[in-house]
Order: sequence, then structure tokens, then C-alpha cells
Amino acid sequence: PIIIFTETSADVGRCIERAKWEKNNRAGASRTLNYDVQGWKQSDGKVWPLNAMVSVKDEVLGVNSSFLISELLFTITELGSITKMRLVHPDAYTTKPETPEIKSGFDWGPVKDSYE
Repeated sequence: PIIIFTETSADVGRCIERAKWEKNNRAGASRTLNYDVQGWKQSDGKVWPLNAMVSVKDEVLGVNSSFLISELLFTITELGSITKMRLVHPDAYTTKPETPEIKSGFDWGPVKDSYE
């Protein structure tokens, strides 16, 4: 179990929204794949781009989904040019729900000298 304290006073709806985001974000971050592919370029001749979505169909791992390229390493070995890529599920990078601005009821503006 994990306990997350809200940054502000939030209603039940915001807490549920935050819990769903936490679940999806953590699950997405836990689903990573690492592949080594021959060459530095894709089939269209362009270099593999960071933060691009790629389709993965891997029957050994039972994966047939889209993933985000989160890391790239271009290397040259005795076997030729190799691209090492780390893929992550896109839910790992979803935007965190907005937290409302805290209203304190106190004016934090400049302090005026009361002796003037």
C-alpha cells in the first residue's frame, strides 16, 4: 500500500482523479522494454527519434502495443551500428491533474508602514 498526501484540501472527486493518475502513471513506468536493433535508422531512412511512439509486436513477451522511446544509445560494435532503445508505456508520462491554488484569505502583498 502507498499513502499519498494531497497538496491542498481536495474534494472526493479530485482525490479520485489523483488516485487514477497515480495508478496509471506508476503502472506505465513499470512497463518498460529494452531492445537492440541493427542500424541507427528506421525503415524510412530517418534516425530513431527520442520521445517518439513506436509500435511493438513481440510474440515472445506477448506485447502488441505502442510504446514511447524514452532512451536511445547509438553504438558501433564489431557487428556494426546498433541502436539500444528503452521503451516505456505512454501512461508513464501523462499529465498530473491540476491542483487548485490555495486561497489563504490573507493578503500577502507588500507590507505598508503604518507609521507614515
